[in-house]
Amino acid sequence: MSPLPLNSFPSGFAVRVPPPIHFTPAGEVIEVARTEPPPRPSSPPSYTSASKKAGLSFQRKVATRLVKEFGGAVTVEPWFRFRSRGSDRWRYCSPDAILLLPYNNLIIVETKLTHVPDSYYQLKQLYEPVIRKHFGLVPKLCSIVKSYDGATPYPEEHDYIFELSELNPDKIGILRWK
Repeated sequence: MSPLPLNSFPSGFAVRVPPPIHFTPAGEVIEVARTEPPPRPSSPPSYTSASKKAGLSFQRKVATRLVKEFGGAVTVEPWFRFRSRGSDRWRYCSPDAILLLPYNNLIIVETKLTHVPDSYYQLKQLYEPVIRKHFGLVPKLCSIVKSYDGATPYPEEHDYIFELSELNPDKIGILRWK
């Protein structure tokens, strides 16, 4: 067997990757409620990059497909406000979608153009503790991506899946949709 090229990792391999610069994990969530989106700043950003626009376009396509396939079981961009132990401050978060399927099968979906470590931190350290506290259920976690490269470092072992029914409750599932 030939050695792997430099910076290449087998699919699903865990590698130490730091969180995004301004990321704050949820920590131990002590209170959570569904809410309306928080107030936006009075002046919207004057510039949106092409990659941001492409990502938002892909996110809309994924949301449309999820609603078409799962109907009322899907909630697109639900907002939650929460407080964590040791803080009096309310924080807000909104996953790209949640699915509440029969038999208390709860799935949190984060959408990305490409497979990136940011999805791990958002799914595992922000959305999962908030949504687990809100529903009282252990959710399955899925990152739906347009492009997947198994050589991309990821902080936790994960499964490359071909449909949502293959999600494992112990690992993040990476699902590639075009």
